Amino acid sequence: LKDSSKDAPQQNTEVDEPWDEPSQEEETLYSTSPPRTPRQIKRMSNKHQRNSQG
Repeated sequence: LKDSSKDAPQQNTEVDEPWDEPSQEEETLYSTSPPRTPRQIKRMSNKHQRNSQG
């Protein structure tokens, strides 16, 4: 019983830690749009438009 309870939270935390880090950063980058994001977004938009036209 103790092993099962210990394995459940441990795995959840391990998967939540690495997933929450990049997920939150990406969301903040696209949602908050910091001073360094507009440039990347514009570049991405240009690439997407070019890909669509090409």
